[in-house]
Amino acid sequence: MYRALRIARLCSLIVTIAIITMVIASPTQLRSDYQTAFAQSTTIETSADMHDDKFFGEAVLQVLITDTTATSEGTIETLTVSIDGKSDAGTSSTQSVTVPETSKSTGVFELFLVHIDATAVDPSDLDPFNSAGVMNDGTCIVDCAPVVTFGPGGDLDISADIYQDVRFEITAHDVHKVINYQETAAKVSLDRETYGVNSFVYTSIQDQDANLNPFERDEFVVNSATPPNEDLFGLEGGEFVSGDITFQETGDNTAVFKGKYQLGTSIDPVSESLVITLHEKANYDADLAVPENDSNNTDEISFTIGSNDGSIGGPGGQQAVTEDGRISTGRNVYAIGERIEVNVADTDANINPDFIDSVHVGVSSSSDQLMLLARETGQNTGVFEADFLASSNKTALPTSDQKAAIGTNQVTDTLIINYTDQRPADYAVKVAAGQDPSKVFTTRVDVHALKTGSDMTSFTTPSLKDANGKFLSEVTVGSQAIVSTTITNKNSDQSQPFVALVEFRDHKGVTVYLAWQSGTLDPNSNATIGLAWNPDAPGNYTVRIFAISALSGNEILSDVVSSQVVVASG
Repeated sequence: MYRALRIARLCSLIVTIAIITMVIASPTQLRSDYQTAFAQSTTIETSADMHDDKFFGEAVLQVLITDTTATSEGTIETLTVSIDGKSDAGTSSTQSVTVPETSKSTGVFELFLVHIDATAVDPSDLDPFNSAGVMNDGTCIVDCAPVVTFGPGGDLDISADIYQDVRFEITAHDVHKVINYQETAAKVSLDRETYGVNSFVYTSIQDQDANLNPFERDEFVVNSATPPNEDLFGLEGGEFVSGDITFQETGDNTAVFKGKYQLGTSIDPVSESLVITLHEKANYDADLAVPENDSNNTDEISFTIGSNDGSIGGPGGQQAVTEDGRISTGRNVYAIGERIEVNVADTDANINPDFIDSVHVGVSSSSDQLMLLARETGQNTGVFEADFLASSNKTALPTSDQKAAIGTNQVTDTLIINYTDQRPADYAVKVAAGQDPSKVFTTRVDVHALKTGSDMTSFTTPSLKDANGKFLSEVTVGSQAIVSTTITNKNSDQSQPFVALVEFRDHKGVTVYLAWQSGTLDPNSNATIGLAWNPDAPGNYTVRIFAISALSGNEILSDVVSSQVVVASG
């Protein structure tokens, strides 16, 4: 979710700049209006925002700063960021960092913060927004995202060894953000309270301390007989059988790790009632005896073996009924080059009602495959969303886009989208038989090459209406008018994505207003376009409307249609 939200914000800003640059002959005349319309406060976001503003140990913290005063087009601007660090031992240090823009005209600046002794995540393992890369990643040369280190001998030279608490204050302009390098308490949970004699026991650990790389699914291995994690769990009423159990993060930056045991195979019960005790760890690659794992904190969960109804543990200890997941897309047909939205509705995948969960969705074409992370739309919705790009030339896309894109046949293709439901409706039958209960649900969408040309769509002559839909013969300065027109898809065999551009020019031919509206038309269908205009000077104006294929391209889809407008003094 974190990355998806950031991508949406970046795309919105980049797209608007692209339109103005492409269409307006004199873009400087609208720059002040543009800045006013899109102005917002400088913001600081981090990968720890959804984790009580904490990170710890060998974890890397991502910091993203949005600065709307960075408006110089065509250049990589820089932003000075101040980082104050104060260790738990009382020493402090301040570092001023020059941070480059992630790419031209984004207004977004990225840096990373990590302890100088941390080695778990290499700069090359990070997936930055910065198109140039990360400092010391082996490929980036200039305009790299900085990596700021802290600790003895670090950029922030403070007396704080790895796994010792530090408080940071990050400042950009007059905006401040406080982040704590501090251990979080681990929690253990199970998918149910009662299991059959050979059922699978899905075990989850929620712990930000093990969330090292915010860009990938971290993992650690537990083996009851070998270091370092033979001391992670205690089991009353049975014993763990030797063997590796991988706990993998449920998604990028979720800090929830899930592993799967099986009764009679990896757990040998000697009682009908069992209790799993989780021992606090800050470093999952070291035994409890090491200094960083000196906490005596524990968390425990109990379960029983016996009559199993196949239900899963719900909020407040209630039992929640399992259901089949439902996977869908916005449409059945898309043009190549469009983003495809995927929706998964699965109430029992809402594992933690106080946390935004995630699920994985697989996508395959005739020539490519993609694993997509779908994030829950809220803390307790059970609805998950993601989107990806269907591309005819995936290798030509920027690296950051390729991770959310799938290559397709250049003319037409069928995409198969699948979701593996870990707890489908027949969960009870499967677990009672000791079988893996997971089930795959699939949907398909067709994609085709986009037809372009001025004869793909057409517009009616634009007219002006008031807020009540009444036609206006003239407009008064200071009053609002709605520019209205109808766009028609002239294709009989395919849907048509479009961007309708509305431009007002004064009597000198200077553009004084520019707006756009996007959508997708079904074959042989039409849609009404309506955009508000508030003229600030009297005179004679020309309103021009035409369509292009997408904000990122300039393929013309219609002829220009225009009409004359008279604006009277107020």
